Amino acid sequence: MFDFSGLTEQDFIQRKINNLDFFKRRYRGIYDFFSERDVEGCELIFNIGEPDLNVEINGSLMYPGGAVQVSVLEAENFRKIFSKDVKVANFRLKGSSKPRPGRFSSEVVYKIVKNSPITSRGFDGYVFSDVVPSVLFLGVGLGIHVDLITRDMDIAHAIIYEPDPDLFLLSLFVVDWENIWRRFEKFGKSISFVVSSDKNSNENSLMLENEIKKAIPFHPDFLVFQNHNSNIGLLRDFEKVRQNLPAVLANRDMFDRQIEHFRQELVNIRDGLPVLVPNLDDKKVKPVIIVGSGPSLDERIQSILTVRDKVVLVTAGTSLAPVLSSGMEPDFHVELDSDYVIYEILKKSLQGRDHRISLIAKATVHPAVLSLFSSKSLFYSAETNNHYVWKVPSAFRGASPTCTNAALSIFVNSGFKNIFLAGADFGFASEAHDHSAYSVYGRKNTDDFSSEFQSRSRGGREQLFKVESVFGQEINTRAAYFSAKLKVESLIKWSERMGLDVSFNTISDGAKIDGADWLSVDQFLRCFPSGESSDGCSCGNGYFDNLFYIKNIFIDEQVNNVLCELEGRVQKIENLILKVKVNAAKDLVFLANELRQCSRWLQPEPLKRGGSGRAELMAFQLLLGTTTDLIYLLLAHGLAARKEELPLFYELWKTEALHFFRGVGVIYKEKVIGLAKSELLEDPASFAHGKF
Repeated sequence: MFDFSGLTEQDFIQRKINNLDFFKRRYRGIYDFFSERDVEGCELIFNIGEPDLNVEINGSLMYPGGAVQVSVLEAENFRKIFSKDVKVANFRLKGSSKPRPGRFSSEVVYKIVKNSPITSRGFDGYVFSDVVPSVLFLGVGLGIHVDLITRDMDIAHAIIYEPDPDLFLLSLFVVDWENIWRRFEKFGKSISFVVSSDKNSNENSLMLENEIKKAIPFHPDFLVFQNHNSNIGLLRDFEKVRQNLPAVLANRDMFDRQIEHFRQELVNIRDGLPVLVPNLDDKKVKPVIIVGSGPSLDERIQSILTVRDKVVLVTAGTSLAPVLSSGMEPDFHVELDSDYVIYEILKKSLQGRDHRISLIAKATVHPAVLSLFSSKSLFYSAETNNHYVWKVPSAFRGASPTCTNAALSIFVNSGFKNIFLAGADFGFASEAHDHSAYSVYGRKNTDDFSSEFQSRSRGGREQLFKVESVFGQEINTRAAYFSAKLKVESLIKWSERMGLDVSFNTISDGAKIDGADWLSVDQFLRCFPSGESSDGCSCGNGYFDNLFYIKNIFIDEQVNNVLCELEGRVQKIENLILKVKVNAAKDLVFLANELRQCSRWLQPEPLKRGGSGRAELMAFQLLLGTTTDLIYLLLAHGLAARKEELPLFYELWKTEALHFFRGVGVIYKEKVIGLAKSELLEDPASFAHGKF
């Protein structure tokens, strides 16, 4: 129990000095900000001889009855949630479908799920009474409740979030942060701090989201939150993070998929193709229409045709077919996806016609796609580490998860100032009509190829949920579409912060896009007065002068460096698994957290360490998806297991996990080292992962 009755003013000051010394040693950024800062807008209230404290904010007391009283009650209530044998069934247990042959990492995951005792008997909840995997403390206040909860409960990973810097500064006078931190300086435990420099910043929820993402796979299934003093604003910040949950979970590639991408990228860059890089210094005023294949495109295609000669027309992904069928030919086509089936879709769309379309393709596309275009360049997404490996100067932020996102990012980051989005619906009224009718997904395509493609696509569809439409009503969407919408909105906000002065408009009649003005047909056409022609521009690859060429001599060196880094990382993980004895659920949670930290660890400043540092970033990326899935299974099935089931499940998990990590180097050598272009082009479908 906290009792401050024996403390003097000097004792509180000394506590602050001690805390600052701790943060100076362990969290230098926190120390640098608070070492010279004075409290503003609030005041610590204490009276000599009184056991409790309070905080006065604008003349009002923060804690009715006192900080100690409120914090003790919060700690007691929080402990009750995890009393003995209370089952937490906040998420259903995720399964795994049988993978296609040759999917090494997917087969490992599938075997664990299939043979788990929990799979056979059904999931009935998790028990967190012995250990809580992850706790998010929403609000520090004076920190007393954090001290009490972490003292009395076994928590593997804690996130301390305080958006009000003045409140956090007051906590330095009150609690011993080093003592709290020491409780997490043990095997399998960790703690992180998210403290804002401005309580009114719009970036606070983003800071919190970025930290919570690092907690995956503890987040979302095994993370619980404690909302200090029932603060509505703090809860609102967390709700913003939770709203983005579908997007967070939609974007994670397994080792098999990562290796496919890397193989194809090697073939493409060895061909010496130019790599397009961002150029924010350029300013291009000619309007750009970026076309996705949402269902509203069919109603808007005629208005695009009307202004065709006044714009740069860019198709993205499967929108090429609807645009070509309308009689228009785009200036540019943007491709992002790496599956071989993209080649088949494009080949069908182009129908062997002569064209002058310039392709801008992600470096990891299947090489066969490039063969369909005479004018072509590659690009890299900033969401992956691939460009670092080859010393590409920069990559395009927000260029995923869809081709529409990629196209928007490329043209915004290449200096275009007047953007229109068409067919960027990110939602639909009817699941039967979720794409343009003239796309490969659409009802106007009834040939054998399209029919089979549509049939296979329907089999793996995600669960639907509702978002706001441009008309103020609700519209259906999926996790992948929602993720794409969020990325567009994030790019718009970033462009505003950067002062790029870009005009974003949407003529898509789907989900509302924050930051983009929706235009009716008439409003859109009024943007292009009759007889007035926009400033001209030459199209094709010659239009972009921001090009980079990767040196072949560096490629082979880096391929071998990546192997070395891979082998080093998997050896550390293997050693970790082998040294830990799991006798109870608590051991399993601590192992999972240690594996999470190990899988995300990078040496400081990898880009300053030359080729090996750049290769480390690639090795990290290749492994992260499957390692995260394995940690999730360890937690999900392990915590759901009954006492007698735990040894059986853990032995199953351990056997399959070690099989994966020991096979990583073998697979890399087989699929990447000595790769020949002919291997992909002669038998392209042998490694084509995706719809077909």
